Amino acid sequence: MIKKQKDLLFSLILILFLFGGLAKGQGLVPCGNPGQEPCTFCDFFVLIDNIFVFVLEKIVPPLAVLMIVIGGFLYFFAGSDPNLVERSKQIFYSVAIGLLIVYGGWLLVNLFFQVIGVKDWTGLKNGWWQINCQ
Repeated sequence: MIKKQKDLLFSLILILFLFGGLAKGQGLVPCGNPGQEPCTFCDFFVLIDNIFVFVLEKIVPPLAVLMIVIGGFLYFFAGSDPNLVERSKQIFYSVAIGLLIVYGGWLLVNLFFQVIGVKDWTGLKNGWWQINCQ
């Protein structure tokens, strides 16, 4: 159990070190800063949308690539150690399942909204995922 905790702590530190510059929050909050308009209730939904876009476009792909590279190194340097080979296969499997959950969930929600016709009865021209506060 302690080995898993150490691995998790190492992974979190590595993620913070590698992606810390991305998480400054610039562009996530669309209002309230000097030179911008004051925030409204609609801007809260824009903020949530910006967070989802940030995670789906800036965090998930580099993290998936990093985990695939780690799995590849483990597989390449495993030699005759079946434990490392099994661990690298588990990393590949986990990355595939994680990407399927993250992006498959978005696709299912999009398909559901298209089937029920959200675009037609709400008047959204660009799609349900784009929030416009004008």
